[in-house]
Amino acid sequence: MPAPHPAYAPAARPGPVPLQPLTLSDIFNGSFGVVTRNRAATLGVAVLVALAAALIPMVAAIVVGSTTAEPIIYGNPLAPIDPARMPDTGFGMSSGDIGYLISLLLASWFATTAASLLHGVVAAITGRSVLGETVRLDQVWPMARPLIARLIGLIAVGVMIGLGMLVVAGLVPWAIWAATENIGLTFGVGALAWLLVVLAMIYVNVRYLMLAPAVLALEKRSVFGSMRRAGALVGPATAGPFWRIFGIMLLLSLITAIAANLVGMPVSLLGLAAQSLIEGDLGRVLGMMLQQFGSILATMLLAPVMGAAYALLYLDQRFRREGFHVQLLANLQSRLDTPS
Repeated sequence: MPAPHPAYAPAARPGPVPLQPLTLSDIFNGSFGVVTRNRAATLGVAVLVALAAALIPMVAAIVVGSTTAEPIIYGNPLAPIDPARMPDTGFGMSSGDIGYLISLLLASWFATTAASLLHGVVAAITGRSVLGETVRLDQVWPMARPLIARLIGLIAVGVMIGLGMLVVAGLVPWAIWAATENIGLTFGVGALAWLLVVLAMIYVNVRYLMLAPAVLALEKRSVFGSMRRAGALVGPATAGPFWRIFGIMLLLSLITAIAANLVGMPVSLLGLAAQSLIEGDLGRVLGMMLQQFGSILATMLLAPVMGAAYALLYLDQRFRREGFHVQLLANLQSRLDTPS
């Protein structure tokens, strides 16, 4: 008589994901599970950051846009002016347009920085959530305070790498043109240079930058130490899980972009209504700012989901490469065995 098969024992699941190598559905469901289990600590902080990221640009744009009703530089077809006062060359910009441009630049910088900071903070929350803990809103600042300086340093390094690559992509065709004055050769080499730079930026982001906030938050490493550790976990494009991680990141980005448009649509529609009901530069700037705020709010609300997904990808790599889930299970068991 054959021996009976042992009963199937599912992996321990104290939090939103099982403590075992994660599947794609585990990562997707788990990222939303982290956010819903810690709503105050994730969405609450995201809303506060979104308000801060939008307030300063909105105030700057409204102040600049409402100080004068006259165009600052004449010729803008969106700003009705006296044709006799229009200069002979170029298009111009009204004060509202300048206010909008100022707000656009400031808001873009604030939103990018704030989303990157949220990724690191949410990674720390995810590390606790997978063990079944719930993080309260008042616990976020003590967790985030030691991370902020290093997260800003990580953001700065990423920006400098990106700018350096863009400078190279711009200098290559300029040098070819200066040496040959051949428009065909300049265009061909320039297009190739830009293509290589885009591919290099994707490679650097996936291998060294995407998981670095989670490494920094959960392993308490330095900026460059976090990048080296992330690079070791992801591995090169010729081997290891690089392409799996790239595919998950691409799918996550696509889904969150669609969700961001849906979330920001009501505020954007309110902005369009403001443009229609309020005349002049003030109405135009206010409408544009509301649309912009809707976009920022949507980004900030979805940033915790992305941060949790990146943190789960980091944990998944440690589960697969290092058996880290075994250590977590042992720690969890010791906590359960210890009398309270």
